[in-house]
Amino acid sequence: MQIPLCLFEDPAVMEFGPLVQTRPFFNLLCGAFPLIEKIQKRLACPVAAAWVRPELENLVARDFPSLQVNQISWKDHPLWLLVNSRWLPPRSWAPPVQPQIGLLKGSVVYLVAQPQQISHLENPCFPTGMKFSDSLLKEQAPGELLQYPWDLVEKNGLEISEDAKEFDPPPMAPGKYQIQGNPRNLLLFPGASVEPYVFFDCTSGPIIIEPGVKIKAFSRIDGPCFIGQGTHLDGCKIKGGASIGRHCRVGGEIENSILHGFTNKYHEGFLGHSVIGEWVNFGAGTNNSDLRIDYKPVKVQMETGLVDSGKLKVGCFCGDHTKTAIGVQINTGSNIGAFCQLLPGGLLPRFIPSFSMVDGQNISLRQDLPGILRSAAIAMGRRGVGCDEARVGNYSRLFDQALKNCGKSSPAAGFFLRRQSA
Repeated sequence: MQIPLCLFEDPAVMEFGPLVQTRPFFNLLCGAFPLIEKIQKRLACPVAAAWVRPELENLVARDFPSLQVNQISWKDHPLWLLVNSRWLPPRSWAPPVQPQIGLLKGSVVYLVAQPQQISHLENPCFPTGMKFSDSLLKEQAPGELLQYPWDLVEKNGLEISEDAKEFDPPPMAPGKYQIQGNPRNLLLFPGASVEPYVFFDCTSGPIIIEPGVKIKAFSRIDGPCFIGQGTHLDGCKIKGGASIGRHCRVGGEIENSILHGFTNKYHEGFLGHSVIGEWVNFGAGTNNSDLRIDYKPVKVQMETGLVDSGKLKVGCFCGDHTKTAIGVQINTGSNIGAFCQLLPGGLLPRFIPSFSMVDGQNISLRQDLPGILRSAAIAMGRRGVGCDEARVGNYSRLFDQALKNCGKSSPAAGFFLRRQSA
């Protein structure tokens, strides 16, 4: 029996900070697919519904019109499978067909339930302390649970290699590019354009090149790697573990990072062990550090406090529509919000709230919302994408929250207060 699937967000998604301010968690890219596609493929269940934060409801309803969003008709099916968006289930895991709860690292990652067992759940954000009947069987769930942004980076290379099994492009005519390793690991789709003197190193994993990709001469790409539809690569060096979403413009050096769609990193500069949102623009010579000079594990300032990643390499996590000027230097383990403007002047602060203007060590809150939205609409229009009512509503609520944070006891508020009193 095929059970309909409802994806939900729990409060822990907020540990992913700026990356989830403008999208549901299940629309984050990991490997070659967004998490929603990955979960659906692995569980072989149709995604019929989604529970998301209220501020994202209109965006999700627009982007996923086939889903019931927050207002769910539980009685439509005798049994439901509710899945935590942060869960990466193992491949070919068969969901149970009897009511039960799956737990992993203390979190509910799945719930198989009858309508009467879930019809009382009205909160669109799955509460951590939810009480279920003691009669529900509790099982230890397999798979992985994503807890912090660097988990996406750590798993990305392996996920690309696993996702490559889903691709089967027709054979391409030989080109004047060079392949090292097994040629079958180069999954080059018709409609992609590769100039002479491009080097593909497939020895460590597959390289997936979707239709519409353009790769200019003197680029080097190491697997595992995913390049999304319509992206342009201009003489760049891409090391293993990188996923670049659709319609990006990329140059310089990238290592083990995830770039969501429509992002520009067209010039020289290094980006490593990072996750970048959509519509981000890195100016020429922008670099990020992903390794401390004393080789200590990197600590990252999250909204909930300073977190020790336990990792030697952590770059930056950057929200949508943020832009850097030429020569900007981004510190190790930086958490950068959406709609920021970053100017040069030494290493930037490691925690930058959304809608910040940063000039070296000086910071202020951008307050011209109409101007901010106008610039976003211009950038999106250049790629043929409209800044519609759902997006404007989400961006406006995010701006209102940034204003409120300046008057609250939060990392964002403390950051502004320290900068203004300095």
